Amino acid sequence: MEIQKLYDHDDIEFEDIAIGLVRLAKNVFDHEFFFKINQNNDLKFSRIDDLVFHGSYYDYYFSRFEGYHKFSKTYFTFISNKSCESRQKKNTN
Repeated sequence: MEIQKLYDHDDIEFEDIAIGLVRLAKNVFDHEFFFKINQNNDLKFSRIDDLVFHGSYYDYYFSRFEGYHKFSKTYFTFISNKSCESRQKKNTN
């Protein structure tokens, strides 16, 4: 049986999607946080393509990590709320 992602555009109406917020008590790099989760749990998070927001003057890149829990057959996607990179497209006057 093949694993389906929850955010397939064709099946999004029929899937239950839960949205939650995660707040860390101390500043930790994204890759360190998911490395610790992978060490202590059976979830294996990996980095996927960044979410890109195209602005007028800058393009902002938000890191995304994805993991799958086999027993509950659930995908977890974490999207950073702080851009990890920004690229200037044009100068402001």
